[in-house]
Amino acid sequence: MSQFSSPSYAASRYDANRPECPRTVLNKVVDYYKIAAKVNGTGSLLVDVGCGSGNSTRLLYSHMGSLGGSPLIDRFVGCDVSQKMISFAKASVREMGLDSSLSFDVIDYLELQNRFDANSVEILTCMESVHWFTDIESFWGQCHRILKDKVGVLAVWGYVDPVILEYPRLDAIFEDLTYGNNKLGNDWSQPGRTFLKNLLKDIKIDNQSFTDIEENVITVDQIRKAENLETLGYVLKRKMKLQDLKDYFKTYSSYHSWKLRNSEGISDIIDQAFELILKQENTLTMDAEVTVIWNSTYKLARKY
Repeated sequence: MSQFSSPSYAASRYDANRPECPRTVLNKVVDYYKIAAKVNGTGSLLVDVGCGSGNSTRLLYSHMGSLGGSPLIDRFVGCDVSQKMISFAKASVREMGLDSSLSFDVIDYLELQNRFDANSVEILTCMESVHWFTDIESFWGQCHRILKDKVGVLAVWGYVDPVILEYPRLDAIFEDLTYGNNKLGNDWSQPGRTFLKNLLKDIKIDNQSFTDIEENVITVDQIRKAENLETLGYVLKRKMKLQDLKDYFKTYSSYHSWKLRNSEGISDIIDQAFELILKQENTLTMDAEVTVIWNSTYKLARKY
C-alpha cells in the first residue's frame, strides 16, 4: 500500500489505534503448529509479512517467544514494503528494550524467496495484510518455497468495518463514511478493500501447495446475537473512547488519500461523521467509553 509508505502517513497513530489479534486466535495458531510439527520444543523462525508498524509481530513475539516463558519460536522477523513503517517498528523494539530475537526489515511480499532460505520458516503470518497483495498466486508460491516441508504453517488474519456494540443505530453512519461515494468509498485501493470487506472469502489458499486448510469467520451480527460470546470461539472487540475510535478511522489508507485530495478548504470527512454521531446519540461524548467490535476472519494451512 503506497499510502502507508507516504512521509505524511502517521505510523504512530496506526500503531496506537489498531486492534490486536485476539489471544484465542494466537492460541489456535500455536496449537495448529504443534500438531503440524508434532513437537513440544522450539522452532527457529517466524516471518510476519506485511507487518506495518510491527504491532502484530510484537504480539506474536510476546505470545510465542521468550517473553512467554518457554519459547515456541526462537526468532521473529517482521517485514513490510514501507520504510516508514519499518523504521517505526525498529524504534519501538529499542524503546521497549526487546531482545534481538525480534527484528524488522524492508522486504516486499514478492521478495521473500530472495531473503529467506528454502525450507527454513516454521510459521509465516499475514496479519491484516494479504488483501493488499496483488499477485496472490506468486505469494502462495513464495510461502510454499520458504516454509518447512510438511510442518510449515501459514496463518492469515484480517478484520474490517468496526461498529459500536451498544449503538447499532450508528452502523449506517460508519457504513456511509467508509463506503459512500462522496465520503471515503472512492479512495480505497481495489480490489484489496473489497477482498477485506468480504472477509477474504475470495482469496483462496492454494490447495495444491497447502493442506489441512481451516477457515473461520465471525461477523458483528453474530457477536450481537450471541448470548455467550465464548461460544463463538473468538471475538475481536476492544473498549475504546469514542475519540480513540475516531483516531482509528484516521488510520485508514483511504482517509490518507482523501486528505491529499482535499488539503485545503474542506471540512474533515471523519470529523463530520463523528459530529453527526454526537448529534444522533446526544448522551455520548468523545470521552465516552464504548465497546467496538469488528468482522474478522482467519485461515490456517500446512505446507504439503
